[in-house]
Amino acid sequence: MVVANLAEHGFEGDDKAKLERVQKFFADIPAPVEFRPFSPEAARTLAQTLAKKSGLQIGLVELALLLEATGGDAARIEVEIEKLWLLTAGARKVTAADIAALVPDAQETTIFVLVAAIGRGDRAAARQFAATGLVHTFLVSILVTLLMWAWRVDLLELLGASGKSLEAGKILLDWQVPTLPVLALGMTLPGLLRAVGDARRSMYVTLFGAIAIAVLDPILILWLDLGLIGASLGVNISRCVWVVVGLWGAIRAHDMLAWPTRAHMVADARPLTRIAFPAILTNFAGPVAMAFVRSEEHTSELQSLR
Repeated sequence: MVVANLAEHGFEGDDKAKLERVQKFFADIPAPVEFRPFSPEAARTLAQTLAKKSGLQIGLVELALLLEATGGDAARIEVEIEKLWLLTAGARKVTAADIAALVPDAQETTIFVLVAAIGRGDRAAARQFAATGLVHTFLVSILVTLLMWAWRVDLLELLGASGKSLEAGKILLDWQVPTLPVLALGMTLPGLLRAVGDARRSMYVTLFGAIAIAVLDPILILWLDLGLIGASLGVNISRCVWVVVGLWGAIRAHDMLAWPTRAHMVADARPLTRIAFPAILTNFAGPVAMAFVRSEEHTSELQSLR
């Protein structure tokens, strides 16, 4: 029996190709068994079932915070629900403060402040915080976009790209980097929808984006023969679809966005930074490490050819 722990990779998106290579490598194994992660809907159903079975009183917004904090992991959901029941003994309803106190990393999730406001019944504060969060995300992503645009060729060369690979990489960055702020909004909006307990519309954001890619790629790349430019156009349109679907859910379905004011922008900057900065560093570490490894591999290959 062979066990491969690939928990850091997903079954969809960029990681799908990596998993397919692993599956091909172990193709001789007659009966492979995959333990796929729960979908947002499945994780939500599991949490509701376990809470009902244990007699735990937990509302929709608190449930959304619990799912966000546990990453939808089934084992963690079960453990944290048991801990919350021991705290409340089923005598009272679970609050956002309970989850913050007991669930590891709960206060580091990007929706904690928002869910806490919803849990208090302070809808005005929740709407304002959601709006300022989106604005801060957009502004920071613009800064990152400008830096990447200015140094895009230098970054590619730092990673070891040269010749045709450098040319291809430059084409992709030329077309895709300008829409990074749109991507940032598209990645933030599902968290907002999960904060109000709408896992279904949160899933629709990425689902409709994937459908757009599936439809546009054959047209732009194969039929119109646009190559890398066509692939980039498909990615950019998909990012716009993410934002449109996410905003439709946040504004039309839940009315969860207020008009941001300067005072709230300044007041919310500190809690947003306290939550976002460690999360950014955590997610930044993996790609940087992989880029370093690839760069070293490329350097070694060039030296072996000399």
